[in-house]
Parts: sequence; C-alpha cells; structure tokens
Amino acid sequence: MKTIITFSLFALISISATAQIRWVDISKDSIGTITASYTKEINAEIEDSTYFIHLSFQNIAAGKKPDIKSVYIKNKDEFDELVKDLNLAIQEAGTNAPINWSRENYRLYKNDFNNELCFAEKQEKGNGYTHLNKTNAQKLFDWLGTIKFGKG
Repeated sequence: MKTIITFSLFALISISATAQIRWVDISKDSIGTITASYTKEINAEIEDSTYFIHLSFQNIAAGKKPDIKSVYIKNKDEFDELVKDLNLAIQEAGTNAPINWSRENYRLYKNDFNNELCFAEKQEKGNGYTHLNKTNAQKLFDWLGTIKFGKG
C-alpha cells in the first residue's frame, strides 16, 4: 500500500510539472522532404516563452526503414546563419562550386556523386540527411523569410 501511495504521489508531481509547459505551432509547412515548424514553448510556471524552429526529415541513408532526423534552430544567431547559408546555397546550386558547411546543429553540402544539395543533422547525432533541390531550398528560404524569430 505504501508503494502505491508513493507511486501515485510521484505520478501526480510528474503530471503537474509537465502540465506547466505547452507548445504552440506558430507556422508549419511541408517543403519537399522536410517538415518545418516554428514553435513557441510556453512555461507557465516561470512565466517565460522560448521559440525554436524544428526541421524534420526522413534519413535517406536509412532507405525505406523509418528514421526521422531533426534539426533544431534555437536562437536568432542560428536562425540568421541558416537563412544566410540557404541563400548562398541557392545561388551556388547547379554550379560546380563546392558546398560543405558544418554548423553548430546542421550541415549543408553538395553530394560528390550527383552534385545535389544535401541538408543534414549535425554529425554527432548520426549524420542523417535528405536531398534539397534548388526549388525546395528556395521554398524553405521563403518560409524562413516569413518568420520573425523570437516573436509570435
């Protein structure tokens, strides 16, 4: 009986703690193989909000096996860097100019075999990637252009 009461109390505390945080999608889009969302995390307990961009995609390296990878952009500096990188990559797409940019939480590069643009999670997480053609890179760039990071 003592174990049941202890477990119930622990469960109640856990539920109470997680009930103080909620997420609200401000903007969401599906761009080629990437699902993009701009989200506001609201912590009612400390009366604070944070914002992040979540880019998820099926890892091409996994073949048909489900393997969803994610890239999180958590601050304005990371956001600005992604926008700048995408803009440069769009300009370089279709040329023979090499692209291999590793950032804090993502990597943007051209595939050596077919010169196709690839978007990948950071290497420490496993290096999952997806292809990003010029049209979809432009759509992602345009979607990012609608976001006022830190507001919503």
